[in-house]
Amino acid sequence: MKTLISILILFISSIHLAQEIIPLEDFGSYRDKEGKYFKDPSGPLGILDAYTGVWRWTEGNRELIFYLYKQEAATLQSSTQYLSDVIVGYYIYKENGEELINTRQDLIDKYDLYDGKMMLSRGGIGMAPRTRGYDANTAPPFYFRDHSVLVCYINDIYVPMQGTPGSWRFINPTTAKVGLPRKSGGFFCGPEVVVHPNFPSSKGITIHKIADEAPPLD
Repeated sequence: MKTLISILILFISSIHLAQEIIPLEDFGSYRDKEGKYFKDPSGPLGILDAYTGVWRWTEGNRELIFYLYKQEAATLQSSTQYLSDVIVGYYIYKENGEELINTRQDLIDKYDLYDGKMMLSRGGIGMAPRTRGYDANTAPPFYFRDHSVLVCYINDIYVPMQGTPGSWRFINPTTAKVGLPRKSGGFFCGPEVVVHPNFPSSKGITIHKIADEAPPLD
C-alpha cells in the first residue's frame, strides 16, 4: 500500500512539474492558459491568504459562518484546461442557535472534484481572486451554492442551485461585503422550492473575520 501511495505521489508531482508555473497575479496576461499553473505564494506576497479563515454574519437570531481554504493546483477550465490556486469553503447556517445547514462534508467529499467545468463551489463556496490582498476597488466573483432554494430532486435528494456569481468586496482586512447571487445561473430542472425562508439569500451581507485559519478538514 505504501509503495502504491509513493508511486501516486511521484506521478502527481511529475504532472505538476510539467506545468509552467505563472504568478497568480499575472493570470489576466495570458490568453493561452493551457498547461500552465497559476500559483499564489504564501505569506504577505500572496493574494489568497487575505480570504482564508473563518468569517461570520449575524442578524437577530440568524448566523451564517464561512470557512475558507486555499486549494492549491485546482484543475479548472475556461476555453482550455489549466491549474490554479483558488479559494474553496463550506458554510454553516443557524437560527436560534439551531444548525440548519452545514456543507462541511460536501467540501470534504468533493475537494478534488473536477467535472469539466469551472466549478468552484464544491462545498458551497468558491472564489478565484486575481488581485492583491484586500483591495477595496475590486470585487472578485463569489460562487455560492444556495441550500435555501432548491431546483432539483434526484433520487429524493435535493440539489442546491448555484446562482449567477455574487461578489466579495473588502472594506478592510477583517470586514467584507458579500453579494449573494440573486437567481440561478441558467440551470433549471424544476420549480424553485424555498427551504429556509429566513436565509440571507439574494442580498448583500457584511461579514467579519473571526479567525485567520479555518479548522482542518480531516
